[in-house]
Formats: sequence, C-alpha cells, structure tokens
Amino acid sequence: MVMKSKTTLLLGVVTVALVLNPLAQGIAGVVASREELVGQLGAAAVTENFEGFALAPGTAARVGTVLDSNSVVSGQGPGLVQPGLRFTQSPAGDGLQWDRQFGYGLLSEALVSDDKMIIDFTTPVTHVGFDMFWYHTQYPPANPSTIQVFAADQVTLLYTTNIFEPFAPDAYFFGYANTNTIGRVILFRDEGGSLGVTALIDNLTFGFAPTLSATVSNQQLSLSWTQTATNYQLESATNTINPTSWGTVTTVPTPVNGQNTVVLPLSESSMFFRLHRQE
Repeated sequence: MVMKSKTTLLLGVVTVALVLNPLAQGIAGVVASREELVGQLGAAAVTENFEGFALAPGTAARVGTVLDSNSVVSGQGPGLVQPGLRFTQSPAGDGLQWDRQFGYGLLSEALVSDDKMIIDFTTPVTHVGFDMFWYHTQYPPANPSTIQVFAADQVTLLYTTNIFEPFAPDAYFFGYANTNTIGRVILFRDEGGSLGVTALIDNLTFGFAPTLSATVSNQQLSLSWTQTATNYQLESATNTINPTSWGTVTTVPTPVNGQNTVVLPLSESSMFFRLHRQE
C-alpha cells in the first residue's frame, strides 16, 4: 500500500513485503507538467515569478551579470528574487535583462540573457521547472535552446535537451527531478558558433523533496533518507485512517554514507512510515 500527501511520503509494510511508489524509490528524469512537479514537492515548492522588480509596461532593464536575493538594482532590492537562487550571465556582458515588454506578448515579467544563463541553487534541490518562450515573431531564433541540468557539484551533467520554445504568450514547460539533488541549470543557444539570446524564463519552481527508502533483512527493516533533509522527522503508524495515529520514531538515526538510517524490528503485521516535514 502506497500513500502520499503534499508534505509526507508514506511507505506501507505488509509482513515483509514493501510496495514503493516511484518517488520513494528515487527518481531521475523529466517531469511532464507543472502540476506533476508541484504535486511531488507539495509544501516544499517555491516559485520565482520575476514580479519583484518594478518595471514600467513595455520596458526592459539590465540587472547586472549576477542576480540573487542580495542584489540591489536601480535602488530596488534586496529580495528581488527568491532566496536560494543565483542567476549569472556567462561570459559577462551587458548583464541579464528583466523584461516587461508586453508588446511582444509577454503576460508577466521574465528574465533573459544575451549569452549563457546559469541558474545556481545555493542549497541543492530535487526538483526544478520553469516556463520558457521567445518574445518576437519577427525574429525567430535559428537554433533551439539548450537546457543542461547538473548535479549538486555543479559539474556532473545529469541531463541535456534542445527545445524550440514557442512565441509568447504561449510557453513550454520544462521540468526535471533527481532525488540525488540538482545544483545548477544552464540555458544557452548556439547561433552558428557563437552564443545567442536565451529563451525568456518565467515561473521558476524549485524545491527539495527527500525520499524514504526501505530494505528488509532477517526480520529487520532499514529505513534511510538523506542527511540534508534536516527539517524532516521519521514517523510511524499502524494505520493511516486516523491522522492522530502518527508517532515519532524515537530510534536515533545512524549516519551512513550521507544517509540517515534507522533499523527497526518487524514487530507488526502492518506498519506505515513517513517523513514528515516540520513547519
């Protein structure tokens, strides 16, 4: 039996059999829709909609080569973007551009780069997704946008793809999840040997959703989750119908290879376990 809510992950144990959903087993791959991304993250989802910088309608502004929550641009800030995000133009040029050019069909403010746009997560995440589009039907790009997703070390390439983004106000949603964590996303366009303007991006959603894995051996159940999930508590119950039946597992986790591990005897015919996010 498998159950999942917005803020919890449940593993059902019947005798010695475990049935895990894909998120519980660990995932790595494209997320098909924003709804799926937000559903997997639950309350951990954070969205940067790029509405934090005041721009007059129909205008755009350069906001520097590096943009994060500490940035101050034209007297605005800090707090222009969500904590945990850092945007960098590479190589450094005129700077990232914040757009509100509704004449091009943009329905909201968005961010674009003349060269590579590097999106760093200062704390690695498991999920990321964003809307991407092009803003001018008179000047369609000759080549697709390249999207690269990197691991927490910001070096190991996890995934890459090429997308011809639609013209605004239409948008293409790109989403990716990896329970081993994501540290960086890079957007760029190769225009015949030189970097071109990236897609505009909007509604960047990201977050960290830890997974709970389980193994059974010699009538003992081992439950493990990443040590980076410091705000989660392991809980157990004999049934999930009564929400008050959940109780804290008091066994102190043992750190093993970056994982918290708890070993318990299989003392019940049916037990449920979850990682519960502490508010």
